[in-house]
Amino acid sequence: MIGIIRRRIEQGQLLPYRWTWRGGLLNTLVLVRLRRPVLRLLARREAARSAADVTVMIGHRNRADYRLVNALRSATTQRYTRGRVHVVVIDYGSTAESLAEVRRITAELNVECVAVREVGNWNRSHCLNVGLRHARTRYLMVSDRDVTLSPDYLEAAVARLEADPLQVVVAPRLHLPAETSPALERAATDGTQLDLEDLRSQGVVKTRDGYSTGVVVVPASFLRLIRGYDEHYREYGAEDIDLVLRLRWLGLQLTTLPTTGPAYYLHQWHERHEGVRSPQLQAIIAENTRYLYRNHSIRRNPRGWGERQLPGAMKPGVT
Repeated sequence: MIGIIRRRIEQGQLLPYRWTWRGGLLNTLVLVRLRRPVLRLLARREAARSAADVTVMIGHRNRADYRLVNALRSATTQRYTRGRVHVVVIDYGSTAESLAEVRRITAELNVECVAVREVGNWNRSHCLNVGLRHARTRYLMVSDRDVTLSPDYLEAAVARLEADPLQVVVAPRLHLPAETSPALERAATDGTQLDLEDLRSQGVVKTRDGYSTGVVVVPASFLRLIRGYDEHYREYGAEDIDLVLRLRWLGLQLTTLPTTGPAYYLHQWHERHEGVRSPQLQAIIAENTRYLYRNHSIRRNPRGWGERQLPGAMKPGVT
């Protein structure tokens, strides 16, 4: 019993989760209503002291190919008029060869590269939390190395947040077929202009709910308030679903950009990564899923986040 109480104190959750998660009466009917005015005040203060600049954050490990080039070009050529766009790649424990390639790509595209060295297994939560702690902008977008944004994506997403900051902006993930890969590779290699509208017509939404939690735009202060992504997740986890759930429990609403509008993004085709069907990884995925559905606190990482040493890993260094 003492151990349970200690864990709940560390998580900022003293009451049973059935009373405090979004589906519970206390959080849904009382706590969210009390929290939202405070969150709006926090958003107004942030708006008064900072411009509407955006950090676009992409985590990476040993995947420095044409897809990353296309992703970064789409992020650096946004038609965004509300502030400045800062793009950063967080390279999380890549080999020396891959890191050198990432540094070459980011230097050519005027993108910042933050290298996290001496880490163990892939941990997307810790990787992105390093970027969150590094960011100094009012808004933050989490994207991916195989995602190509339409030029109007940030303008449309931030317009939603400017109208009401208590939102998490998401969009459907349009999966491209393998047949589009040659054009995508050619565009990254020789600068050929991509016909995004033609590519969009070939994209397919595969999720039942019509949106993806892997790419989000949200006020950075709210991400810091909940201490970022939960760093318990390892390898191939549900950390993105977990993050959106916790932001909703906090009091934010989910808003989805329509696929028919000017703001959309494309998932560049690639084969399933090596080992994704291995028994070891399947066991990790199963454990991550169990963890997702049995933890309902809003704030996580009680011993620090985005900089601490991870259990079972060497102490990370950042360059």
